[in-house]
Amino acid sequence: MKKIFTLLAAAAVGMCAWAQEIQVANAKAVLCNSANEVISNVETTMDIYEDGTHQLNDFLGSGYQLADLVFILTDDNVQLTEYEEAYGYKYIDIYDNAAEEYIQPYVYDIDCPYGSTYSSYDPEGKTDQDGVEWERYAYVTMYDTAFGGYAYLDIYWNLPVVEEEGTDYEAVAVIFDMMGTGVMINPITITVYDNGSIYVQNFMGEGYTGASFYFEAVDEEIIFLNGFEYTEYGLAYLNIWDEANQSYIQPYFYDSDSGWGDYSTFYTGVKHEADGKVWGTHACIFMYSEDLFPADAWYYGYLDLYWDCQGTVGISSVAAETENAPVEYYNLNGVRVENPSNGIYIVKQGSKVTKQVIR
Repeated sequence: MKKIFTLLAAAAVGMCAWAQEIQVANAKAVLCNSANEVISNVETTMDIYEDGTHQLNDFLGSGYQLADLVFILTDDNVQLTEYEEAYGYKYIDIYDNAAEEYIQPYVYDIDCPYGSTYSSYDPEGKTDQDGVEWERYAYVTMYDTAFGGYAYLDIYWNLPVVEEEGTDYEAVAVIFDMMGTGVMINPITITVYDNGSIYVQNFMGEGYTGASFYFEAVDEEIIFLNGFEYTEYGLAYLNIWDEANQSYIQPYFYDSDSGWGDYSTFYTGVKHEADGKVWGTHACIFMYSEDLFPADAWYYGYLDLYWDCQGTVGISSVAAETENAPVEYYNLNGVRVENPSNGIYIVKQGSKVTKQVIR
């Protein structure tokens, strides 16, 4: 029975992997008994499939075989899959290499009478564990005499980064406040993936870290942001570390799946002029930040992105172009200045942007 079940389970998981695209996330699995004593603490990986199936790999560590957990996230619950059922429980076979024997923990499932309170998933907020801040958290309740009765498996993982090969393009990011004044203008690089995801790299320019994000162009009018945490108001946000001021700023991005989605737009095939050049692709994202737009009573602004999907950006060519490019000066409102006098200016030379004080 054990061998038959193991083969069927392995076949089912393998078929899932063959038929769907998979992304691999780093994860941590912490198993505690009913006295909250740690039985095992394992760094592992999680396979995430297109249909929402999650496979936690080897959650008991290298000393065990077959210790994978397959589940689906439904609302705030965990629904286990690919298991045999007995007395309302689902179970998985685990072979203990050291003891040279099988253990068979039973796992509570949400579709059984006990599972609605024992299998939980928290899709929001960060969770600290072992000094690491994780993006997602779930736990399931288990029962087995090998674990001293009841045990709790805590699962932590981060959202996987898009692993497809992408194409880099030269681009420009312009941030405007509500009055249409340019707050910032930065030459940047974006990466376009085959699945339609677009990765915007460091749209705030030099001096900031973490100022990158993903979005999907759903059609030629809508942007769907991803890779963000969401607030209760339907907004997505991104923390940005300001190296100069040694502090975080937190601009909010309106997302197309919220009531404010009309402000996130995407256009292709239409020429747009920005920073002295005509671009073929334009995306505009509505933003909110007290840090970026302190002069505006509503703290609203726009992040405009421009690029052409023609020709890749080579590292050597970018370096050469930067070194030989003319120097351009902009004031802090993003307005180009031909003859700068005393003051602080944004200096652009090719793809390099710096902030300088001219006296």
